[in-house]
Amino acid sequence: MASYYENGDQEESEISDVDSDYLELNAETAKLDASIEAFRAEQRIGNGEEGAAAAATAVQAKPGRKRGKRGPRKAAKPSPDILYRLSLATEAYHERRYQDAHEMLAEIIRINAETFDAWTLLSTVFEEQGDRRAALMCTVAAAHLTPKVARMWINAAIYALDGVDGLEDDSDERNGLLQTAMQCYSAAVRANPADVTARTGKADVLMSLGHAGLAVTQYRRALKHRPLNIRTVRNLADAALDAKDPRQSSAAAKEAYRNVIDHCQARGTTELEEGDFEWSDLRIYLEFFAMGEEWGDAARELKEIARWMLGRRGEACWEEWVHDDREWDVNDDRRISVPGYEPGRFPLETYGTGLPVDLRARLCMYRLRLGQEHEAMVSKPRSAPHKLPIYILLTFANPRSLLATSNVARSCRQPTPRHPGLREI
Repeated sequence: MASYYENGDQEESEISDVDSDYLELNAETAKLDASIEAFRAEQRIGNGEEGAAAAATAVQAKPGRKRGKRGPRKAAKPSPDILYRLSLATEAYHERRYQDAHEMLAEIIRINAETFDAWTLLSTVFEEQGDRRAALMCTVAAAHLTPKVARMWINAAIYALDGVDGLEDDSDERNGLLQTAMQCYSAAVRANPADVTARTGKADVLMSLGHAGLAVTQYRRALKHRPLNIRTVRNLADAALDAKDPRQSSAAAKEAYRNVIDHCQARGTTELEEGDFEWSDLRIYLEFFAMGEEWGDAARELKEIARWMLGRRGEACWEEWVHDDREWDVNDDRRISVPGYEPGRFPLETYGTGLPVDLRARLCMYRLRLGQEHEAMVSKPRSAPHKLPIYILLTFANPRSLLATSNVARSCRQPTPRHPGLREI
């Protein structure tokens, strides 16, 4: 079967992605342009009533007039006078005369608001004065002067996110910073649609804003450029599980995981971009089969991947043995009857005792779902019950109670690993 990443017809095409991006970015760029122009007006004229009036005027489109192309003109080379004023402002900054530096830089911006170095230095001055909001707006204004440089927008987004974790959830300040960061990441995507850092950064912010479905779209687009990045695959899975309709989002996450598994198996390694494929990844992957109640497929995938992770991928006899789970018995009593099995070829600990106890419990649960109660009880874990989720323990206490309630396991789903901090992009 062709991979999603190789066949665009299976999902939305690259063309539809570009169209969607264009619409999203146009809307977000308009908001960003308006806020930047208002801030620039304040800096040109001042912070009094006159400055506020200019800022308000800057964000209003004149009625009946068609707006031209958004964005700044290419900045002209600074004049000798501007360069001289910049040197004086830089000197004042190094001497910690921040108010003097502020006034000098404000005058430079009044003369020529497209002086990049004035905005970057003014951002640093505001930072030293403890005004992070103004420092952020200066950083964004500087990025606006280099609209095709994705790194500038990404740096502005990172600055916006610095300290967000310490703010109260749903506070206006936190949401405002997240929105600014998202708009900066959108501008970075516009500058370079193939920039994975911009895509995943935007997706991380969308997750923090509670828009898991939109985050899924961004993670998927990032994976088209870097399909072997395990951090992005994990975050896609996390977003898919948190989406309003997880079943609809699960196909992309399942496909992304299968893609990295196939890559690792073909190359005999667990190494991927930004980490290794781990047991926790297998647990997350299996969630999507449980979500679709694909119990037989879940059991098959669990056994195949666990066999590979324990170093027995070459033991092909188990690929055809789907009737029960004797491969994972602690001893050889049942295994020796399987054609092709060679006792001693692989260490005994790569069989039953090598399978993490919670995965053995999942295997047991899958058999119960398939109506194979005898096999479930034969293969159920007999040690380390403290490591098992509560719904698994309830299964062993009364197997039929689980069979009667189809959503117990999903409603008790343990949280999957969340994405790293927003600044770790």
